[in-house]
Amino acid sequence: MDHLTCDLCGRALLGDEPIRYEARIQVYAAYDKEFLYIAYSSPVYPEDSWMKARGRFPDVHSHPLYGLIWDDHLELELRPVPDPAVGFKMGLFKWFVNPVGTVSDQYWSIDGGEGKKWQSKAVVRSGVTGKRWAVEWAVPLKEMVFTHYDG
Repeated sequence: MDHLTCDLCGRALLGDEPIRYEARIQVYAAYDKEFLYIAYSSPVYPEDSWMKARGRFPDVHSHPLYGLIWDDHLELELRPVPDPAVGFKMGLFKWFVNPVGTVSDQYWSIDGGEGKKWQSKAVVRSGVTGKRWAVEWAVPLKEMVFTHYDG
């Protein structure tokens, strides 16, 4: 794979310009009436290195051999408010994605703990070249309902 492009907007996520690793992480977000879209692009460092991705089963988070937590992975957390203390009380949505696109999605709340049975129905794509790793999420807004949110 020579180039990664955003499936949502068609924009190239890889460039030919020199990359300063510490400053070239890119995150894009957008929404419409039905979906929240997030695209993340990060350098692979060192270039052309092997990324660990043994997890192949959705929602297998901490299995000692195939859990996503042991892979190279991205974690995305969404909270309903910017204040962490209030957000903690209301709950959060969380996704883990490894380089081959295996996903674990969770809804955590103070009452229910880790809700690993929750299914976001998000469409998630992941792609890696020797220089970049890109992940895209399209999350249906109707699946994101906070149990402690009254507004």
